[in-house]
Amino acid sequence: MPRWVSLCLGAALFVQPAAAGPIDERVFSAFEALCLDNMNEIGRVPSFASAIGMVELNGEKAKPLLDGHAGHAWVGGAKETARYALMLTDEGSCGVTGPDANGKEVLALFLSNSRNQRLSNEKIGSSVRSVFAVTHPSRRGLEDIHAVVSIMTPNLPTVPGVNLSAIPEALAAANGIKVTVWP
Repeated sequence: MPRWVSLCLGAALFVQPAAAGPIDERVFSAFEALCLDNMNEIGRVPSFASAIGMVELNGEKAKPLLDGHAGHAWVGGAKETARYALMLTDEGSCGVTGPDANGKEVLALFLSNSRNQRLSNEKIGSSVRSVFAVTHPSRRGLEDIHAVVSIMTPNLPTVPGVNLSAIPEALAAANGIKVTVWP
């Protein structure tokens, strides 16, 4: 093989993006299954969290995850699989945070596996918050689910973590977020 072909192949291998790993996929699928699939029937989430073995945090332990909102928080997973937490506010927002996940890979999974329209993208310190309008098909044959999804990722290459949150269309409208055409 000519040397230039070897160099080109080596360069192509070097610049290939990393693929999402099992932790990234588990965090994204937890968000999709627990939050997006149940956005129009958010009261179903606690029973699903319990059914998959998540442990509810009470009182002071839940406060940091709820960021001042009234609601509930659960933790699940193990370091060997995927640690993540589920947050559900009394207002109807739902979120999953994955401290070990690669935020950019989870964002890529979201972009490739959802019907979405980017509403905004902003740097907040060393993080980036991306906000999307999302149309998610109902797995139960009901109307499509409309939600506004926020994904916070670190903007530092060596820092892991991701925070995904969703609010239903009605709550978004009540908070001044208007989506005229859903994806």
